[in-house]
Amino acid sequence: MKNAGTCLKRGAFGLSLLLLVAICFGTAGCSLFKSNVAQSGEDRTIWHSREQNVKIVKQDSVKGGVVTPNDHPIMLDSGQIRNGLASLYVRLTENEKSVPVFTNPELDVLCGKLSEGLSQAGPNEDVTFVVTGQRKAVYGLAKQRKVTSGRVFYREGKLNIIFGKMIDDIWENVDERYYPRTPGSRTQPVSHKWVLEEQPDAQFYASGGMLRGDWLVLDLATMAAHEALGSKPAKAAVDESGTSRKENVFLENKQEPAVATPTPSAKPAKTLEERLIILNDLKNKKLITEEEYKAKRANLLNEL
Repeated sequence: MKNAGTCLKRGAFGLSLLLLVAICFGTAGCSLFKSNVAQSGEDRTIWHSREQNVKIVKQDSVKGGVVTPNDHPIMLDSGQIRNGLASLYVRLTENEKSVPVFTNPELDVLCGKLSEGLSQAGPNEDVTFVVTGQRKAVYGLAKQRKVTSGRVFYREGKLNIIFGKMIDDIWENVDERYYPRTPGSRTQPVSHKWVLEEQPDAQFYASGGMLRGDWLVLDLATMAAHEALGSKPAKAAVDESGTSRKENVFLENKQEPAVATPTPSAKPAKTLEERLIILNDLKNKKLITEEEYKAKRANLLNEL
């Protein structure tokens, strides 16, 4: 009887232990499920390093309107993105010359992460970034860390960038909840003194008859074609008043036109055969349309 009682006690203890384990697993499973549900639709970090980051976020809302879905996910080569970002120049103050928006080290860390983010984002999501770099300060005798932030998305075959911070000072030990590094917004442009330079393949976004000086639309495919063929893009469009779109943005920001970007040293001219090979390669990679291919090929053959 004594042994039987001991067995019964042990059996009851084992059953209680099994029930406790089952309850724990059930609770953990419910918590895990709830956690996954809560995380869906939330910001997703692609990359983070100190103040720097690249995230996938929800599209920002537009007052009184519906946001057009993006063409996401999209596979864009990081080199293609780098070619577009490297072409951007900005004038920070009225008396300063134009400088590149991004330094080479910034491009090294940013372009691959943006490519990754765009390949994972959904139609109703954007990719935001915060990147820092060393810039000249104190009359060029020293360097200081600066921050640039923006919102990126791909729509209608073009890359859109809305800038928030532009080569701005970094304040140490500042709570970002109260002083956020805003990525730029569709709703309203941030207040700024800097002026981006518009280029033939990178135009300002127009909305309601007004240009957004903080929002650039980049035609990456055309940029790649011009770069590969060594051809010069068309000049900036001029409106009916004879004022270029770029000058209009300067007038809106109440600043004088930016100093022209110094022309880089000329590259050795490509032979006709090399240019035809490059043109064919661009068509095969679908960076240019069949009509663009035929038109450009006819122009090249006319040079014979």
